Amino acid sequence: MAAGSPNAFLARQPYFVLQRVCECLPVVELCRLQFAAKTLANHVRDNQDDLLKARRLPAGWPWHKAHIVEDAVFFDRMVLPKDSWSNGPNTKSQGNKCSLSVGEDGEWLWLTGGTDWQGFQGLFRQVSESGVRPRWLSFQVRVETLAVSGGFLAVSSGQHTWGLQPLLLLFGFRGDDGPGPTRRFKVQTSSSPEAQGPAAWHSCGGEGAAEVESGRPHSVAIHLDWARGKLAVFIDGQEQLREVPFQNNAPIRFLGLYNWRSESRTAFSELLLGRARPFSLAAAGWVGGAEGDDGDDDEVAGVWRRGLRCARRLVPALPTSDASPGSSAAAAILVVVAALAFQFWFAYNLGANSEGKIA
Repeated sequence: MAAGSPNAFLARQPYFVLQRVCECLPVVELCRLQFAAKTLANHVRDNQDDLLKARRLPAGWPWHKAHIVEDAVFFDRMVLPKDSWSNGPNTKSQGNKCSLSVGEDGEWLWLTGGTDWQGFQGLFRQVSESGVRPRWLSFQVRVETLAVSGGFLAVSSGQHTWGLQPLLLLFGFRGDDGPGPTRRFKVQTSSSPEAQGPAAWHSCGGEGAAEVESGRPHSVAIHLDWARGKLAVFIDGQEQLREVPFQNNAPIRFLGLYNWRSESRTAFSELLLGRARPFSLAAAGWVGGAEGDDGDDDEVAGVWRRGLRCARRLVPALPTSDASPGSSAAAAILVVVAALAFQFWFAYNLGANSEGKIA
């Protein structure tokens, strides 16, 4: 290893210096810098779980998934629902009870009990005061009671004392207590504010599709094309619905979770609103195809490739003399400043995301 190489310089730095630098960098910058120096790449690989925990993310997550979460306008692991979610907004009836479970399959917020045939009786929260228009809505859902309807996620632009309105979309599981096809995930939308009567339900998968499995975690991803007012629904990486109209005249401000029947037992996890394609689609090998998906991931990849060349020019510029405590601190600052400068360069080349800030 050449004495003047970035690997030689980084190898002489104390563990805490490299660790602190890695903790301060966004995931996307951390992954870029790995290509510039093998020493840094080895450090990130050997300490990945600790670096994820420093970002309050579960150990063992892939970096791709961590980046999608950091890039999201809203993300909730459902670890502390009482700190961010409120009961209701329908508080006139006995509401759903919520409980937490943590296991090998992650953290889950369970909904049970409540009043039959009542909506909006679970939990709700405001995700943004001004509203956001994310390209993707994704989450994990489990249904243990297949005979009854439950596991509803309501997305709205406003709130009333009894519920969330106007309703942009409603996702839920329809059991044997509703019109067929039953034991399917379904989506309800309204194409315009002036639409009269109840909006139609769209059954995921259509006739002949596989039924939902009791207790199994299902990954749901909904692509929102705000320009066209159309959405597509993916379950476990497979497209189930496409070209479904929805109200695109107002942004998302509120989310609600509830069960429709008191016997229902359902759970939610990893609720996310963001711009990047959900990890469940990437893990399933999905490469695109939904109407309105403009392929920004390819554009990002192109900027990343240009960024790697920039990173390789930045890192060799670090000092190569024996590192004292003072020079180690200065080196850490230099690495962070270089990464931040590159981050601004990346944002400038890609174009600012105008679809909302982190709520």
